[in-house]
Amino acid sequence: MNDVIFKQIVLPNGRKKYVPCSIAVDDLPTGIYFVDIRKDAREKVSCSYLGQLYKVGEPKEIDLTEICGMHHLANEVIHHEDFIEFMKKANSTFELVAKTIAIINSLKKEKWHGFHNSNK
Repeated sequence: MNDVIFKQIVLPNGRKKYVPCSIAVDDLPTGIYFVDIRKDAREKVSCSYLGQLYKVGEPKEIDLTEICGMHHLANEVIHHEDFIEFMKKANSTFELVAKTIAIINSLKKEKWHGFHNSNK
């Protein structure tokens, strides 16, 4: 069995090419995984675990796109500059939830603003 995962890249001429990105899979049990490889992060998470964590879908009908999106959003929040600074101080649980919601709201506005401007 091949233990290499390939990612799609777009070449300067616009053509798509798949290149290997090394990832150890010897320690993974059978299942479906969300693999997130960025320049500053490398992560693999079981989708069944994410389904239980985020409580999305029925046990036999897990919406992989939704749970992987939620997990990606959680990573965006936890690595957000405002969140990092916020966590350096002692805060209540309410303040933590409020700050998280504020960051998610700002991320949504940034994405909507970028979408709105790209359609002009």
